[in-house]
Amino acid sequence: SEREAAAAAARGDAKAAERTLRPLNRTQYAHHIKKGLRDLLPLYGASPESLAERLVSYRGGEEESAVPDMSPEEAASVYVGPETGYETAEHVLKALTHVAAAEISAEPGVRAWLRGVVRRKACVWTQPTPAGTEAIDPFHPLAGVKRLQEKPVCDFDGSEFAATLKAHREGLIKLRIALPDRVVDEIVADAEAAYLLEQSTPLADAWNALRREAIKRGIRQHLVKALTREAAIAMEREARVHVRRECGEALWRRVAVAPWRPEVREDHADVGDASVDVRVLAAVWGPGDPPSTFAMLDADGELVDFLQCPNIATRAPKSGGAAVARQQADLDRLLKFMIEHRPHMVCVAASAAAGNNARLLKEAVAMVVGRIVEDHARAIPEEVDTIKVHFVDDVVPALAGQCAALRSEFVEHSHSVRHAVALGRYVRDPPGVIAQLASGGEARSMTLSPLQDCLTEEEKASVFQRALVDVVNQIGVDVNAAVAHPWRQFGLRYVCGLGPRKAGALVAAIRAGDGGAVESRAELLRVDSHGVNGDDDDDDGGAASRNPLGPVVFRNAAASLMIADADDALDATRVHPDEYARCLEIVANALEYDYEQLKVASASVRRKAFERAMDPENWDKLAVLDLRAYAEYLAQQGQGWTLQTLRETRVELRAPYGELREPWREHTPWEEFTLLTGETAHTLCPGKIVHATVKRLVPPRRDLDGSEIGTGHVVVALDSGVTGIVAKEDLSDRVVERLEHKVGVGQVIAGRVKPNGLDLEANAVHLSCKGSALSAEESARWELQAWQHKRYYSFTPLDGEKPKPKPRKKKQNENRGFIARNIDHPLFQNVSFQGAQKFLLGKDIGEVVLRPSSKGVAMLSMTLKFSNDSYVHYDIKEGAKPGVGHTANLALGSPLTLEGAEYEDLDEVYARHIEPMVKHIRAAHAHRKFRLGDKREVDLRLKAEMNRAPNTRPYAISVSKEHEGVFCLSAILSKTGNVHHEYFACKPEGFRFRRMEFPTVERMLSYFKVNPKPAPQAARPAAAPPQAPMGAAPAYAAQYDAYAQAPMGTYPPAQYGQPPPGYYGGAPPVQAYGGYYGGGKPPGAPRGP
Repeated sequence: SEREAAAAAARGDAKAAERTLRPLNRTQYAHHIKKGLRDLLPLYGASPESLAERLVSYRGGEEESAVPDMSPEEAASVYVGPETGYETAEHVLKALTHVAAAEISAEPGVRAWLRGVVRRKACVWTQPTPAGTEAIDPFHPLAGVKRLQEKPVCDFDGSEFAATLKAHREGLIKLRIALPDRVVDEIVADAEAAYLLEQSTPLADAWNALRREAIKRGIRQHLVKALTREAAIAMEREARVHVRRECGEALWRRVAVAPWRPEVREDHADVGDASVDVRVLAAVWGPGDPPSTFAMLDADGELVDFLQCPNIATRAPKSGGAAVARQQADLDRLLKFMIEHRPHMVCVAASAAAGNNARLLKEAVAMVVGRIVEDHARAIPEEVDTIKVHFVDDVVPALAGQCAALRSEFVEHSHSVRHAVALGRYVRDPPGVIAQLASGGEARSMTLSPLQDCLTEEEKASVFQRALVDVVNQIGVDVNAAVAHPWRQFGLRYVCGLGPRKAGALVAAIRAGDGGAVESRAELLRVDSHGVNGDDDDDDGGAASRNPLGPVVFRNAAASLMIADADDALDATRVHPDEYARCLEIVANALEYDYEQLKVASASVRRKAFERAMDPENWDKLAVLDLRAYAEYLAQQGQGWTLQTLRETRVELRAPYGELREPWREHTPWEEFTLLTGETAHTLCPGKIVHATVKRLVPPRRDLDGSEIGTGHVVVALDSGVTGIVAKEDLSDRVVERLEHKVGVGQVIAGRVKPNGLDLEANAVHLSCKGSALSAEESARWELQAWQHKRYYSFTPLDGEKPKPKPRKKKQNENRGFIARNIDHPLFQNVSFQGAQKFLLGKDIGEVVLRPSSKGVAMLSMTLKFSNDSYVHYDIKEGAKPGVGHTANLALGSPLTLEGAEYEDLDEVYARHIEPMVKHIRAAHAHRKFRLGDKREVDLRLKAEMNRAPNTRPYAISVSKEHEGVFCLSAILSKTGNVHHEYFACKPEGFRFRRMEFPTVERMLSYFKVNPKPAPQAARPAAAPPQAPMGAAPAYAAQYDAYAQAPMGTYPPAQYGQPPPGYYGGAPPVQAYGGYYGGGKPPGAPRGP
């Protein structure tokens, strides 16, 4: 105890104090050892050390091993008694087996042998969970690990195991890592062969039985499981290494790219593309607020001027008008801007956020460049023939535009200007921009790999640290440029030997000197806090104050610190100052100079000698030098083997700081497509099922004689902005007479990308919406085509991949009220409407159940959870049955009719009717104006809001308790405080309100705020619709929805891109229907739609 330990310490007995504080070993093994059972181990069998030797050498049990002369029971009887606590010999043998198993499992040799077996033969099993079955299609990034069966862990390559762990942690797959049973049996058999006695006598058999039990406990029950867990941890660690390498390679492709260089004209070929002072015009698209921004940068990456054009990247209507005039004005301003500043190239930011607008911006810039070439040729820089226009990946510039370093540099400018500046700098110096991000920590938010979430923040930072150190020391840093331009200073931090502190001190010391620059590398050793100190014997201050670098740091960093236009030509090369003498001797030998005279010559003479050696006419003289002989001579002088250094020195004389990075190149059509849309090979490829919104129906064209040309098609839009085209023959397996009979504008449909269906030039994709194309059999065919080459991948679905409904307890007094149907669909259940409501009780809003109808086998019913306490029931009418007889009557007929629309099967019903409608229902529930409660509770809340802000006109939406399956729009429209109520329904096409359809809640509410009172022809019926009986179709569909009977031509639905009817027809003031509590704008805010 602590008291006993204190007493022992007071007596000066340190060992007693330590022994008293030592924790007791209370394991079962220690208890048996304390009883003396270890003395029986020599009789029990071979030692664990000898077992390990036999396992490693593949030797069996030794024949000459002596068999004990007594039985196990006789040997154990000695330990039976009250003094040991063992009641019988059986208890003693059981304890002895435990001790032997513990020592076997703890033996390092046995563990090492079994560890190797586990790493070679352990296997991985995966299978998708119900969530994974829905989320992982054959083209998902994790599809390759979706269903692996007995794949050895040694066959996992790269980051495949990291993908497996990611899918497991996200709940998409079940993961099991274990040794197959046959392998465990082989391991136990090998261990028994090395551990058991080879004699065949009754005594030997008795002792071998105990040894088998020890092997079973020590290896099968303990070691196999423990070492399998250890192997899984080791695989995870190795997978993280692979992910770090994958992130490093992705970052290297961004950072190790040479700057953009122009194609120099033939009459300026002697200048060279690297010597041209490139001026870059960076363009970033903006929606108008902020506007599209152009930033003009000089050759040093400094902002010269900027221009903002809010209307330049718009697709003006063909009819002309004010929009065309505004766009033309912006084009003229840009033309004048480019003539004034004469850029060599224009880079346009390409990102999924800008999408097709970036393409419009590039087309507008190309149009201006064309006008310059035709009418203002003098505005083109003299080194080039034209001004290039290129897309540039906006991932890094967009992040750099928000970093703290750029915000502090351009405090007075807007974000769009900073963004454009970062874009232009990234084109000219990718490492400099990424170093700026890494120094501030913002770079860690970049997505380099879909698996990077398994890395810690420190590991992500190390990826950037390593890549930047490599590339910065390869390309070097111009010290004077870094001092003159603050944004270039961040590269100094990654020079070998420097860091943030030393780099900052070096820049500050150089700035403090006269001129703020250094003329040679040697001056870097003489800088102090007052600038460049010419007196090396200055004793003021310590060494650190005199020189921020020091000789050791300078020796490490010198080769990467470049001094452009220095007196010594080698200061602008990668040649280290320690190698200047050898380099001078190489030049003297190549040009047949006297080395001793050249060594003592003036700096200008040596500079001319180096310049002559760097002249392409003298490269042959350098090439014929025998550097190996020179290296052998230096080695004999005790200077080490320097052949590689000498060769690199010769290469550097030929191309000082020659470019080692990949040259800048234009994006391929596929890369440009992915940049502008955000789509990848996993999200959009042949065979992928996508959802799209119908934009317009294109009927077949007619010839002069009236005959149809073509069959027509449907134009849809994917969420990414990609245009989809569905041919008429791809709409259905049945013959479609007219396009509008199958789809309508605003409807969300599902389609599969056709083979060779990607048109990158047109930014379009061709889809097929046939039932056969969307079937599970077709998905299985694509899965087989995608993964048939992958070993250990199973195509056979396993138990547990699809959710199984819990068996429902039957009640004796329950009247089923329906005929059970044999329909194979994941949403179908043989339950009544009460059972469907009970099943949906704990589910999310929007969940549905398909069930038999109480109206007979010619109908199906669908129950949808409309809110937490209300359910809506729909009737689905079936068509012809597949066959005759009672069994055929119970099967599912086709086509299926739901709310007047025909569908081929239940999959099409779900994809084209249920899923879009559920999406709209959930959007209404998630809207900021949605309120819980009945009509009275919502009315009281609106009145309370109006009392708090009398100048506002609050409104809210809620679920109608009086009418099934509709929402109630409640609003106070006047100072009287009376609450006005209207109703709207959710349809697959959108929200139906006042006989019109709106694609979103915001569009509907915008129309309502402009037209708060319904027009006479759109007024709701005088009588409120009665509530529909449970299990029947909603009554409002025929009675309350007056627009269902009125011609739709009266109020055509508002299409995308244009306001609803009456939007410009006398809109009331904003304050009349909004406010802080009413959802509008506060008093004094500018008015607008």
